[in-house]
Amino acid sequence: MNAHLCFLLLVSAVSAKTIDFTWHDCQNPSDHGHVSKITVDPDPGQTGKNVTLTGKGSIDIPVSGGEFELDIKVGGVKIFTHKASVCGNSDFELPLHIGHVWLSLLSCPISAGDVTLVFEIFTANSAPDLTLDIDVTAKSPSNQGLLCLNVVSKIH
Repeated sequence: MNAHLCFLLLVSAVSAKTIDFTWHDCQNPSDHGHVSKITVDPDPGQTGKNVTLTGKGSIDIPVSGGEFELDIKVGGVKIFTHKASVCGNSDFELPLHIGHVWLSLLSCPISAGDVTLVFEIFTANSAPDLTLDIDVTAKSPSNQGLLCLNVVSKIH
């Protein structure tokens, strides 16, 4: 293989890819929270750059604590779980070192009303083409459902 072809293959392997996001609120009728809107900036996202997902919604009970869980699946197989408090900030590395996620969650204690959650995501250019199915749930300390959200991230 000549040097020029090797260079082109290397550049294409690490060049930026597009990240498309879709989402839906998967709340149960008994859940106390509802996600009404998610904005993606920039839209579409791109590997090698931070992408911010801002979720807006409401909660109908006061929240002073609880647990947040984020599960990532590929092809229906769970490959990663992150648990944290619903209050404050959290961050974690994505599997296989393909990126990092920073979460700005609730500023507890909060009263019932409007809420905003922010997910900042960095995905490396080396990430493979794949679709991530991301389930996000939150529960109160008494195990009441606060939030259920599904986000699909397609890297291509």
